[in-house]
Amino acid sequence: MIFYIKDGKHVFTLSGLNESQSFDNFKAGIEWAYVRKLALQTEQLVGKQNVRH
Repeated sequence: MIFYIKDGKHVFTLSGLNESQSFDNFKAGIEWAYVRKLALQTEQLVGKQNVRH
């Protein structure tokens, strides 16, 4: 994850996803990044389980 402030906004970029989002506050950005990462991990696990069956 890359984080920086641009024009007063907290900008978060998720490594590997090339996905960025800007927020008015740091907490909202961290929450978004955590949820996106968790969703991606879950999607990958489900995909692996479906391949085995």
